[in-house]
Amino acid sequence: MIAAQLWIEKNKGSSSISDDLREGLKDPSRIKLKDDCKIVATAIRYKANCIYSEDDGVQKFAQGKIEVRDVPKYLMKQAGLFDSQKRGTSLNNSIKELINC
Repeated sequence: MIAAQLWIEKNKGSSSISDDLREGLKDPSRIKLKDDCKIVATAIRYKANCIYSEDDGVQKFAQGKIEVRDVPKYLMKQAGLFDSQKRGTSLNNSIKELINC
């Protein structure tokens, strides 16, 4: 229900995709936008404090509804295969930051 309401609101009452919503998106396909809408609706439904995403569609649907933060850069770097001590510390720091969202 939340996803449907969000979709209608962002498309100005129409079931088709508005030009405002498509504007500036890298991939404005209907399927991708519906998935972005579902992600935001799920976060709202489960009362998340924020969403970690660098996706432009998620950011557009979340605008004014829920905070969207960029994915922390150190989460994007994969630790070396034999770097277990360093990987554990990095993971602990990542989890602490995500919890403090």
